[in-house]
Amino acid sequence: MIPKLKTLNLFDNDILFSQGDQAEEIFFIFHGSVLLYVDLSEIVDMQTLVKGDKCFNVPLAIYSNSSYFGDNDVLLQRNGYRSITGICQGDCQIYAIKNILLEEVLEKNPKIQNTMLKIAEEKSNYYQILKDELKIKYKSKRALE
Repeated sequence: MIPKLKTLNLFDNDILFSQGDQAEEIFFIFHGSVLLYVDLSEIVDMQTLVKGDKCFNVPLAIYSNSSYFGDNDVLLQRNGYRSITGICQGDCQIYAIKNILLEEVLEKNPKIQNTMLKIAEEKSNYYQILKDELKIKYKSKRALE
């Protein structure tokens, strides 16, 4: 699998991907950390709070050295798009593998494939719980205003 990885050298606050982007890669962090955000603008009208700002990004999770992420959007292929935004926290060295190349590797390694699918499903469920809790929190704040 290692020859199929692409090296990305990124800097602090670089956007690795945005919510709504096509989900085509899984990322492995060699050095650094990536903070994942979810945009809750569909329930929080930012234009009433901050002129001209259309999104409301809330931190969801952070990944650092030796972690991988992006798997839930790629492996589960629910809609083919990113459900969150990933932003580098400090300088990062990240390895990426395209979903097509990963599928080739995983087809030859069914145990690894099953493990990765299980982890992706767990992450997806966890993110959904967090998103639901955040939506409830911000909806109730909005109702109090």
